[in-house]
Amino acid sequence: MITPGAPDGRRAAAYPNGQLWRPRPAARLKLMSRLVIGNRSSGAQAHRMVWFAREGDVVVLPSYPTGEFLDLLRRLAALPAGEPRIAVPPAGRQGAESLDDGRLAVPGFVGELRKLAGGRGVDRLLAVRHDAAVLRLAREAGLDGPRGVPAFLAQHGGGLVGDLAVFRALASGNAVPVPEGRVCTGPREAEEFVWPLLAGGRAALVRPARPALPAGAADELIVPVGGPPGADADTTIAVADRETLGEYLAKSWERYSRDGAFPVVVEHYTYDGERLRIEFLVEAGAVTVLYHGRLRTTPIRNGLVIPPPPTADAAKAPDLGAFVAHATRVMEVVRALGYRGYAGLDAVVGPDGDVLFRTLHGGVTDTTHLAVVARYAIGEDCPPARVLISRDRVPWPSFATAQALLDRSGLAFDPDTRTGVLLTGDDLSGSAGPADGPGGGSPVPSGQFLAVGRDHAHAGELEAGALAALDRTSSSAV
Repeated sequence: MITPGAPDGRRAAAYPNGQLWRPRPAARLKLMSRLVIGNRSSGAQAHRMVWFAREGDVVVLPSYPTGEFLDLLRRLAALPAGEPRIAVPPAGRQGAESLDDGRLAVPGFVGELRKLAGGRGVDRLLAVRHDAAVLRLAREAGLDGPRGVPAFLAQHGGGLVGDLAVFRALASGNAVPVPEGRVCTGPREAEEFVWPLLAGGRAALVRPARPALPAGAADELIVPVGGPPGADADTTIAVADRETLGEYLAKSWERYSRDGAFPVVVEHYTYDGERLRIEFLVEAGAVTVLYHGRLRTTPIRNGLVIPPPPTADAAKAPDLGAFVAHATRVMEVVRALGYRGYAGLDAVVGPDGDVLFRTLHGGVTDTTHLAVVARYAIGEDCPPARVLISRDRVPWPSFATAQALLDRSGLAFDPDTRTGVLLTGDDLSGSAGPADGPGGGSPVPSGQFLAVGRDHAHAGELEAGALAALDRTSSSAV
């Protein structure tokens, strides 16, 4: 069985107020090593998979993280020098930016990985997504025993859990609210649902049930002429009449449906509602809440706040207790299917405070690592009063310079007070050699930080202070 829980393998408790790890005190046990794979992510997000690594693990990444980033991980996780072992296959068609299927199948790399995994006793797998390329690599690396890959995932069940049409069926069948919408198998069916929305001045989100990641069909927002764009779609299409809508859907259907292989979901789009996320660890005996928080979309689409901040209009505030209960109900169904590992749910808050669930994530998301970071930094007796705010794509001259600035300014995380700013990601391009060696790492000047405060106001002050300080340094850097 895969062991993707807290970095030392201990169970985490769930806190309805959104707080994170408080593992039960336990003796430190010798744990089996894992093969951790940062697939299906860009280079920057893939590097964050090192937060899940323990001593003895092997981490496969598209490129080498910088030595400074690895040093921070080792300090927080109390890992010895040289841990975890990083393995990077030769660059592929997409360069060193992502782990495409071809890179994971290079014969020389696979052979070296098998020797490395065998020498370290690796017998379990943790990947961003358990797709065909990862499952093949796991087998060829020797992880074909009964504990290597959970049975459900070994039979390609990961795609089923990540399927948007399947999710809507599971949620609807278990009285979990979802946005008004329809699962469509053809463009005409989609047109019949979307046009009344546009005619009424509303917008529709068109969502491939199984987008081809990392660079496949993405959600598109269709609006009436003059309609505004939305935070949940990279592309907004304005349509003047039904004929134009029908022509556009017909032209785009192969892209949406991956040449007709999968259905397409169309749903009413809510512009201004809060976006919520909740993540779980799904095990054979239970599902455990890791955290729940608010995904910020205004004034910018950047960051996660844990727990969600109070809503300005109390009358329209979401029922967070019901949110957690509904999410847990979905995860219990997912557990009953046989899924094991990390999973998460995204939801939107409607105009009257009703919470509508939009997406099921089967696997590691771009925020799952924050639960691990918080456990390392805040400790096993994580105080319920702590508030966390993550911020992505923060400009800085380099990881080392950013860390030095936080230290000098007094903003850096203080383990005694368990407050301050932690650097949790360094956005990198590909590098030719290990970051621990000469010339390793090739930093792009941006990254991610996590502000840890006593309350929402304090965490916001820390975030603002770090942004201002880093902006001054970036502006003055040559």
